[in-house]
Amino acid sequence: MVGDLYSEFLRRFEDFKIIEDEIHLISFPFACDVDNVPTDILLELIDLQSDTALGEDFKPASLLEFYSSLSKENFPNTKKHARKVLVLFGSTYTYEQASSVMKFTKSKHRSSLLMTICQMYLTSPLQTFNLTLMLLLTLKKG
Repeated sequence: MVGDLYSEFLRRFEDFKIIEDEIHLISFPFACDVDNVPTDILLELIDLQSDTALGEDFKPASLLEFYSSLSKENFPNTKKHARKVLVLFGSTYTYEQASSVMKFTKSKHRSSLLMTICQMYLTSPLQTFNLTLMLLLTLKKG
């Protein structure tokens, strides 16, 4: 059983192996090797690593806060690259958060999920389309 769980884990995360260098670059921009970065952000990364003030800002901040604070004029490609990588995790987080809230709501109210009940409990900034889609999928499963 543990072997099956391990192989399933490896299968689900094998796609991350393809973008492992990009994830490492975004997660640890001050520790990554500049020889292995895309050419469009090479000069920006060298500037970033040589700026001690930005290095100090990186330590206490979350990745999203750090990349949001970078100057668009000085680091346009770095910000664009970070956005492409971070959006992978943001959409997963938003989906999981919405699913958790809807499961809580469904178990709490036991009756059918109503749009007004879900809107009352969902406080994250989901678009109406996403909320409607999630409700339809949940109701179809239930």
